[in-house]
Amino acid sequence: MKQWLQLVLLRGIPLLEATCPSSLMNTRGLCLVITSLVILVFSKSNLHAAEGDLIVPWCIGCPLEWGDFRKTAPEDEYLDYGAYVETPIHCDSDWNEATRTLQITVHAAMNVDLSWNRPEQVSEALKVHERGHLDFAEVHARQLRHRISESEELKELLRRCDVSKVEIDTLLDLFLDEEKVRLQANHDAYDDQTEHGSEVVAQQQFTHVDIPELLSVYSGHSDPVFSITVANEGAKPIPGDYEGTLTYTLQAGPNSTV
Repeated sequence: MKQWLQLVLLRGIPLLEATCPSSLMNTRGLCLVITSLVILVFSKSNLHAAEGDLIVPWCIGCPLEWGDFRKTAPEDEYLDYGAYVETPIHCDSDWNEATRTLQITVHAAMNVDLSWNRPEQVSEALKVHERGHLDFAEVHARQLRHRISESEELKELLRRCDVSKVEIDTLLDLFLDEEKVRLQANHDAYDDQTEHGSEVVAQQQFTHVDIPELLSVYSGHSDPVFSITVANEGAKPIPGDYEGTLTYTLQAGPNSTV
């Protein structure tokens, strides 16, 4: 069962660690072909979510372009910021009961059809700020992969002989929901401290120091696909069973022969 769990961010696009060759860094068309192949492999489906919106992963070295924000900006006086990006996080799992192996795919992508910008407000400074949100989303994707791969709660669940896929998906959904809350808190703090990118010193601190350090800390979880294998719990002993030595005395009757 595949789930497109919509993670709506007020800013930023997720950073997916798919690498474009250096020779293609300045060739956006070819980079988009590569990223299209990446998401085809990850989701085993096409580039469209259930609603028909275009879902495109972001790869290292692939430039962020304002043209990727395809939705018309809403006419809402309360939405006075320059850009909006909707970012679904794809969480998919495949449970092999025979091998007791759970393969998990966690990756983030940009829904370009639901993302927008205001042309009169865009600038290179705003693009740098949006890139910061992009990196924060990848940080949390890596944190989610780390949590899932190290979860004793999940491993105990998988060891159960009668575990169901519904139970597995329910726990993974819980992990994702909690990560979404932490991610949004980071986005809000980032916007407050940088004043949406207008505070240059604070923005440079995030861009060149804080965010790269976070990405580095979780570099071991940059692969969107990983697996967990556990041993079956096996038969449980009957209460009262024990190990030890049993001794007894045999008494023969008067008419018995030994």
